Amino acid sequence: PFPTWSCSRVESYLKDPARQSLLDKNVEPDPSNSFQPVSNSKSEKERSFSDQDGNEYSFKTMKDGKVWMTKNLNLDVAGSYCYDGKDVNCQKYGRLYTWEAAKEACAALGAGWRLPTDQEWKKLAESYGGYYDFQSRKDIDQPKNAYKSLVGAVSDGFAAQLGGFRFSDGSYFGEGRFGFYWSSTAPGDDRAWGYCFSSGKGKLSRGYDRKTYAHSVRCLQD
Repeated sequence: PFPTWSCSRVESYLKDPARQSLLDKNVEPDPSNSFQPVSNSKSEKERSFSDQDGNEYSFKTMKDGKVWMTKNLNLDVAGSYCYDGKDVNCQKYGRLYTWEAAKEACAALGAGWRLPTDQEWKKLAESYGGYYDFQSRKDIDQPKNAYKSLVGAVSDGFAAQLGGFRFSDGSYFGEGRFGFYWSSTAPGDDRAWGYCFSSGKGKLSRGYDRKTYAHSVRCLQD
């Protein structure tokens, strides 16, 4: 059986006001981890392109040798949403996509863009430190290093965002706390693997989630 995924386990907290009050507090990454991201001098400079909606995206070759978008996808397709239904959040975080919509949206960019596989996300994480694996329930190398290297303005150009996610019932959760990114790899009919940046633990984690939930997307170019 597949493990319970951490980013969406918070769904149970939404039904408990006492727990919700704890989650409403801003939680910062663990300050005891003094790792500082190191610039990747071998990666090429960022380039850019625009999608059909006029959204501009930067992209670059990361330390794993793959070409990644360095901005969240914001192409409007069926099955994609703005956090809390507000356009301003799409401009800030990009859109949130169901798994099927994520695959469709990346492919719609053309020019070899597609949703990355689980193995490609895993290699990216390992290139920057590691990840916590919910299947084995173990840290793979240094997941806090990967978090610090890949999140925000001080990252090595990847600039992952904590844009939250959307449940199947239309409710939203996790803005500023979680950023879950889909992979194209599915372990079952209703679930797919993804990678979650969590500010509470300051870690990058690998797990799975329901395909009907809506999450952030980065596309990869062949």
